[in-house]
Amino acid sequence: MAGCEICEKRRPKRYCLALRAEICPLCCGEEREQTIDCPLECQYLREAHAREKPNELDPEQLPYRDVEITEEFLAQNGPLVSEAGRLVAEAGLGMPGTADKDVLEALDAMIRTLKTLESGVIYETRPANPYAANVYERVRAGIEEFRKKWFEETGMHSFRDRDVMGALIFLRRLGDLYQNGRKRGRAFLAKLRGAFGRAPQSETRATRPTIIRP
Repeated sequence: MAGCEICEKRRPKRYCLALRAEICPLCCGEEREQTIDCPLECQYLREAHAREKPNELDPEQLPYRDVEITEEFLAQNGPLVSEAGRLVAEAGLGMPGTADKDVLEALDAMIRTLKTLESGVIYETRPANPYAANVYERVRAGIEEFRKKWFEETGMHSFRDRDVMGALIFLRRLGDLYQNGRKRGRAFLAKLRGAFGRAPQSETRATRPTIIRP
């Protein structure tokens, strides 16, 4: 019997969807989301993510701690937060090779752009990283389309730039909570896909979503 595809020494016991080859459990654990772009469909990756505990967040080290995200804000802007989470998940998972770190970089760039706009200066902070830039562009365009459709369909006020910034800051904090620090880790994206996946057609946009919290 041939040895593990990676180490070529130990007995292979797992089929790697990314490498399309048999590998040993030790290499699977060591190289998972480090040198291997593991698909979220991999049962071993799902099991690993399920075992990972959320990171402990120091309130003093929260991203953009000058902005308070309250329960009232989440209740009032639930549809926006849910749509932003879905857009981030779809953008991140839509371009092969995109990892949590790229998503966090994109969120930081969008937040900085909105904070600059709030101060009265128009200056766009666009990531040089192509993976982060792709997430940035897709989420930015998706949110603008959502704001337009929300007003057309409900007649309610379009969400303000400050509301969008708050939703993105909330997601950015979730990123710190759930990212596992692996070079190609996508634990945060997996969490977003599970929490903010597209709702069934029978549900309306006015339905209040279930929002995961730091």
